[in-house]
Amino acid sequence: HMLVVYTDVYLQKLWTVYEVASFLCLHANDRMTVIPVICPTILIMVLLLGWVRNVLTLILDVYVDFPGMLRVVNLIVGFIVLRSLRQWAREKGTIHARLQNFTVRLCACASEEDRPVVYRNIAALMRATLPDVDLTDEDEALEAFDNLVRADLPLAFSSSFGKTVMPYKYVAAVMTTWDGPWLLDRLAGLHNGMPIMDAM
Repeated sequence: HMLVVYTDVYLQKLWTVYEVASFLCLHANDRMTVIPVICPTILIMVLLLGWVRNVLTLILDVYVDFPGMLRVVNLIVGFIVLRSLRQWAREKGTIHARLQNFTVRLCACASEEDRPVVYRNIAALMRATLPDVDLTDEDEALEAFDNLVRADLPLAFSSSFGKTVMPYKYVAAVMTTWDGPWLLDRLAGLHNGMPIMDAM
């Protein structure tokens, strides 16, 4: 199994592209997990916002006799969360657009002396992977690799990202942090005789 910690430069560097080439030629794309560095950052920020919201709700509920203030807090926190999710959705769109336009020829290489070596290795991998296709010409082999990346990597990325804005496990973590304390408080109230209507 391969774990890719993805940044914008991952598919722009020749050696990391060679890394992907080696793996895709030997394994199915579902053996690859992709985690963009922005995704955990957004998740942690949303979790912290949930914690801040719960603390402020508790303080306002006890010390401030102004129910409308809770709505203001929820609106502010909700706005920040939506902005973060919008940023993540845009990042996903950028990643998929970059994959659709991928070509190994445009990848950067710190040492140009390495480029012919990597090209030869990628071409050899493609010939071994597609023995029924005539890839004697290196350019044709590199084009076949480009097609492989454009076809397989979006599937690997989609499998890692999920079909929704955030993967379900992240949504579960957020909901547990945001509403878990409220739910436990209500369950404790029911256990101690609180009427059901008051707990709702």
